Amino acid sequence: LISERSFITDDSMASRTLLYAVNEGGWDKELCALFSVQQHRLARIVPSLSHHGMCDDVPLVALLGDQQASLLGRLQEKPAAVLNLGTI
Repeated sequence: LISERSFITDDSMASRTLLYAVNEGGWDKELCALFSVQQHRLARIVPSLSHHGMCDDVPLVALLGDQQASLLGRLQEKPAAVLNLGTI
């Protein structure tokens, strides 16, 4: 179980929503208004590589999208755990 709950995402995943301001690095107020999305309901944007919490004493230290996660998982000789959520 995750010891603390966070609603977070990183820049690469946020940019896929069409609500992300690439040049400013955050949620775009005008686009959120255009699509009637309340900014406070969106995930907090954090760096991809950082300490994001713990899961059964395992530190969660990276947020990676499909291709990046797959590549990283394949580069590990004996990974303790790799969780890849996304398309197959």
